[in-house]
Order: sequence, then structure tokens, then C-alpha cells
Amino acid sequence: ARSWIEETSQTDVEVIQKMREELLLQNQENEALESWSGDPCMLFPWKGITCDDSNGSSIITKLELSSNNLKGAIPSTVTEMTNLQILNLSHNHFDGYIPSFPPSSLLISVDLSYNDLTGQLPESIISLPHLKSLYFGCNQHMSDEDTAKLNSSLINTDYGRCKAKKPKFGQVFVMELYN
Repeated sequence: ARSWIEETSQTDVEVIQKMREELLLQNQENEALESWSGDPCMLFPWKGITCDDSNGSSIITKLELSSNNLKGAIPSTVTEMTNLQILNLSHNHFDGYIPSFPPSSLLISVDLSYNDLTGQLPESIISLPHLKSLYFGCNQHMSDEDTAKLNSSLINTDYGRCKAKKPKFGQVFVMELYN
């Protein structure tokens, strides 16, 4: 008999725990990662993780770890999160290459902007069947030569460009000129 208390999909639990271990190798004292314990979806959901119900268990559908001062490579295990729809790793210090995602990925939105990533956008991410938003700008070591291949169904993208921040209303800039 099934308990009335749901659990997170065992596959999702195993993958997110492996990902946590990968991230902790380069980010030993990171508060967000250190707070991750127990079931990632139940009772006290892990910071940065959103879950949905599916067939009597919880599945991880959103991983939002922006602005957590994370460094090192993007964990390859993120590509094993089969139910993930939204991935936001922006505004960190991730370096290295973007991992290849399987064609079965359910990702709708990916934000990898403002990191230290290298290389080209993988064909696997460009051709994800459900992808609607892709941001990868402000990665100064990334090539933007593949932007012409971006899926025309993308609704939102920065084409790998880095947008300059606009000054906030009321902010004054003083420029002094010297001869």
C-alpha cells in the first residue's frame, strides 16, 4: 500500500545528489549547496529547486542557482535531469564547456549568461525540441559564431551578446575631461 506522503522520484534524487557532490568539489562552503539535505522536494524543498507532482511522486522541474557565486565546470549530471524544464545558472563563475544535452530533454528555458564559459554553443542545446528561451551572453570566452543556427522557434535569446547595464533612474554619472 502506498503511503499518503509523496516522495521525490528516486531518479531525480540520485541525480541531484550527484550534482550536489560535483558542485561541492569546487564550492566547499557554499551556503545554498550546504543547505541541501534530505528529500529535495518534500517538507523543506532545497533552495533553488522547484518540483511538480507527476503520477504520485514529485519531480524536479526547475533548477535556479543564479547569483550563488558558484565556480568550476557546469556539472554534467545536469543533463541527466530528465524532467527539468527551467535551468538558470546565470551570474556565477562557471567555466569550461557547456555539456551536451540529450534530445529527450524537456528544457524550455536555459540561462547560462554572465559566467566564464568557453567554446561554442553545443549543437545539442541549439536543437532541443521544447526550448523557447536561451541566454548565454556575457561569457567572454565563448564563440558566438553558431548563433545563426539558433532555432527559429526561440522566443527569447540574447544571441550570445552581452547587454550593457542601463543606469537606474536618477543615477548621475560624472565625467571629467582633462587636457
